[in-house]
Formats: sequence, structure tokens, C-alpha cells
Amino acid sequence: MLQVKQRPSTTLQIEPARYLAVSNGILDLYELKMIDVEEELDAFFLTRLPVSVELEFLQKLKAGEIDDTHFAETQIYSAIRRFYDDDNWEKLKLCLGSILTPFPLKLLVIIVGKPDTGKTTLKEALKSCLKNKCATQSLEDLEERFGLAPFLTAVVNITSEKSDTVVRCVEKIKRIVGGDTLSIEEKFKPHKEKDPNVLKMFILVNDIPRFGRIDEAFAKRVMIIFADNPLMEEEKDPMVIERLKNDQNCINDTFRFLLYCAWLLKKVNYRIPRDVDEVREILEEANFPLAEWLRESCVLEDRSVMTRKEAYNNYVEWDEKKAENQEY
Repeated sequence: MLQVKQRPSTTLQIEPARYLAVSNGILDLYELKMIDVEEELDAFFLTRLPVSVELEFLQKLKAGEIDDTHFAETQIYSAIRRFYDDDNWEKLKLCLGSILTPFPLKLLVIIVGKPDTGKTTLKEALKSCLKNKCATQSLEDLEERFGLAPFLTAVVNITSEKSDTVVRCVEKIKRIVGGDTLSIEEKFKPHKEKDPNVLKMFILVNDIPRFGRIDEAFAKRVMIIFADNPLMEEEKDPMVIERLKNDQNCINDTFRFLLYCAWLLKKVNYRIPRDVDEVREILEEANFPLAEWLRESCVLEDRSVMTRKEAYNNYVEWDEKKAENQEY
């Protein structure tokens, strides 16, 4: 536990959203600067993140001297960069920057990609440097009585979901990422409130899941990012995730990369470009179970005719092939 010197007659804040306790001090997420532990912050920290942040890095970051090339040789960069084209890469960096942004952004990020496109690698890397600041509750967990308990300390929730997932807790997700005060119940403990609530959410999937309800407010919260260019069998390195999880230099690099992304987001005034109409169209298409089959297997022509039996057999054949290739 770390307690920072308290001013007289003030209320002590526990784990304030603006600050993170790291190995070598306190990090101010608004200003992206280190705070002397003797400074009067009125704050109490239960845990420290296992990362160190150098003053020189922060100075270079704010001076505009840090860009992608700074990370080109790091494990985190080499492990995930290849899976995103330039447009999706820029979106991903801004979304990753939201994790260390100490206020709500109403953001649900859906990363869609085939197997072996680095989704699990990204998740494990973030968990390793963020520890209890990163929850991993599934969408099914959110419906459980104590399902929100890990959110008390978290700033982000990252979940891997199956492609056939039907998301029914849309309203709850809107509240979680919308900055609403959350009433959280833990086993054998009284209810607690998470306020301020700065949570962001990442859903990692092979295909877009189906959402029970898609309205304008929900679509405005969603950012869809596509990963591609999966690893060939001979390109796979079974030690990548182990290094990201256990090598201290790799863990520090991942955290510095998040700080870089947070600075990029701050430079654009915390605005992540979103095409709400396109997002809504993608989500609604995913809710139509035959949409993918029609897109991949059917050529629609005026006055063309196909018997019901032909259509059914074609769909069954397509679905069986898809099931054979499906991996979670």
C-alpha cells in the first residue's frame, strides 16, 4: 500500500482516476508527468503497477520526439503491428490510448480478426502491464450477480468472445462505458459505487457478435477495428506471449506504448473518428444470420431463380465448411 501525504482537513481519495502508482513513483495521467510522493495529493493507492516510467521518455513524448519508430524493435510492436492496415492501426492506437485516459469516453472497441491475428497476444500484453487495472470479464459474466466486482479497480475490460455470441446486456454495456456511476456488489461485502467510472471495454472476436438491441446511443459508443494478415504456421513463435507476460523490459515497453497512444489521443482532443452509420450497418448485418452466406456464396441477378432445395443445400455446405475452419 502507498499513501501520499495528505493535506489537513481533506478527504482521502482511494485509487483516484487521475493517478497511477508505478514502480518508481506516481504518474499523473492528465499531465503525463511523474509526481513526487511527498507532494500533497490526498491519495491512497492499494497497488503499484509493475512498470517504471522514465522522466526522459515523458519529456520526449510531450516534445513530439516519440513516434512509431521508437517502438519498432519492441516485442509489443513487432507482435501486433503486422495485423493492421494503416487506417485500422491509427484507430487502434487511439483506442489503446483511451485506456490511460482518466475520464469516460463512451467507448466500446470491437476488434475483429481471423484466428492468429494477434488478438490474444494483445490481451495478454495489456493484462501483464496493467494488472488489476485490466479486468477480463466476459459478456456472460456481466449478467452475474457479482460480475462487476473486478471493475472496482479496473480502467478497462478486455474480453475474448466466440463468434456465435448473442449480446443481450446492451443497456448494461452502455452504462459501463458511458461514465455512469456503477453499483458493484462483492461476495460477503456491502455494495460499493464506482464513481468516477472511467471504464472502457474491448471485445475481441473472429466475427462480429450479434447484439440484442442496436440503437443510436449504442452505435455511437462502438468503434470497430479489423485485424488481418494471420500468421502462417512457420511464423508462429510460442514464446512471444511468455515474453510479453514475464520479461520486465517487454512489460515496460508495453506500458510506454500505451502512454504514447494516450498522448496521440490527447493531441486530437480525445476525439476518435467514428462513422456511426457504417458501424450501425455492420452491427445490423451481423444480426442477420444469412448475411455472410449471401455475401460470400451468392450472386444476385435480376430475374434469377434458385429452388429452395438448391439454396438450402448450398447454405448447409457453406455452414459446414465454416464450422470446420472455425477456431476460438
